[in-house]
Amino acid sequence: MAGALLLLCSPAHIGHGQSPNSTEITDRLGEVTVNWTRGLLSVRAGASADLRAPTASIARVKAKRTAMEIATERLLHAATELPWGPPSSPSPSLTTTQLLHLQSSVILLSTVYSSDGSVVMTVGLPIEAIRVTRLGREARQPPAIDLGKAPTALRIQLAGIKPAIGYAIQAGSVVYRGPMLWRPSTLPRKDPHQAQKMRAIEGPRVVTVTANSYENGVIKLPLAQKALLEQVSTARSPVVVLLNQ
Repeated sequence: MAGALLLLCSPAHIGHGQSPNSTEITDRLGEVTVNWTRGLLSVRAGASADLRAPTASIARVKAKRTAMEIATERLLHAATELPWGPPSSPSPSLTTTQLLHLQSSVILLSTVYSSDGSVVMTVGLPIEAIRVTRLGREARQPPAIDLGKAPTALRIQLAGIKPAIGYAIQAGSVVYRGPMLWRPSTLPRKDPHQAQKMRAIEGPRVVTVTANSYENGVIKLPLAQKALLEQVSTARSPVVVLLNQ
């Protein structure tokens, strides 16, 4: 069963949207919300009805298309500004071809209709789609292998890191370059449902190690953890980074 790799990090660079009682880590890029916990960019966009249309239902067709175009443009612009590890380096540029490819990953999250045909849409773009599109072949991984009792969670104690795309985790010759999610290290007791969801992602088998160092976008583990990291990489486990509050 594929599990999750967990990083336990310091509070120094928590996203701007993080609050002491939050169950998610979010940030803002203009009008776009970056939800690092869900691995999703999202934005709202609205379009007014064409008053010249004979009916509200006909006006709604054009309004939906316009709102989707506005939202997609905002998401693609945000994708070019999303931070990339190491945080001190500039975000890699996305080519026109890559941006066109990303359009196919845009998803409709919700739509609110008005009686006159106007609409407001919430549209999303998975962060993992941006990573895979940017890295191309480098991001591709072989099919996951069921490792049975492989760890479903690996907590790595580390300081001085903030959410970004493109981090690598290394132990000896083994390098993990897979998807990563981010969440607070402790979840509010008042939100047991969120805690239950995270436990479902992280699984029951947790191993804790301490990172040797972090440098230039690479989180380095002790050489003794090489086999452990290889298990997690082979199982294609997502990385869940835990940020202390």
